[in-house]
Amino acid sequence: MTREALCEVSDLRVHYRRGAETVRAVDGISFAIGRGETLGLVGESGCGKSSLGRAVLRLEKVHSGRVLFEGADVAALNGKALKAFRKRAQILFQDPYGSLNPRMTVGRAIEEVLVVHGWPGDRRARVTELLDLVGLPKNVATRYPHEFSGGQRQRVAIARALAVEPVFLVADEALSALDVSVQAQILRLLIELKEKLGLAYLFISHDLAVVRCISDRVMVMYLGRVVESAPTDQLYERPAHPYTRTLLAAVPDPFKK
Repeated sequence: MTREALCEVSDLRVHYRRGAETVRAVDGISFAIGRGETLGLVGESGCGKSSLGRAVLRLEKVHSGRVLFEGADVAALNGKALKAFRKRAQILFQDPYGSLNPRMTVGRAIEEVLVVHGWPGDRRARVTELLDLVGLPKNVATRYPHEFSGGQRQRVAIARALAVEPVFLVADEALSALDVSVQAQILRLLIELKEKLGLAYLFISHDLAVVRCISDRVMVMYLGRVVESAPTDQLYERPAHPYTRTLLAAVPDPFKK
């Protein structure tokens, strides 16, 4: 089934200056993500995955190329149009504790998003609804981030990201700071939310096993470029690029002697 394109990226480049050297973190990448689709992005640390994810959301300066979101050029948005884009596209960071204000209760942190974007309804009721959506009781709204476990904090971060009903989430290594058992719980939650809310994800990770569980398609990134892109089952069962085969060979197999 062909999905309607939600986000289209064309020849995107993100460069950094390091002294006299130019670092090509993202070096001419093109792809599209359909509505309700999860695109997995894998590659070793330092290959440019996070730079790509942030550039798609206009959180990173783009050297050249174009990002279209729901048909609009993201780089050309300003004022109300940019604010509307921020409602539609959100990000989940690797460290939920670092992305939450330690001086704010989690209820206030979620409510702040509603205030900024002018949520028209009862904000406290919406906070309770969001906490329930991510599997947390409403009484945690009065607690502070340091009172939670890593998994609970990531649930709060997910609730905050979903506060104003986005259709697209960039999950940037959102599970890597968690214990394996907690990773599985949050992964199940993200899959359930995708199905329930019709979300699209750009799911960034170095963990190929996790990416396989959630993704419809997978892109493999190496030194700023995409070296392979394919439907998930095809990529894992019949990898075409030597780098992809190397990554898959490095995945631990508990049954291998």
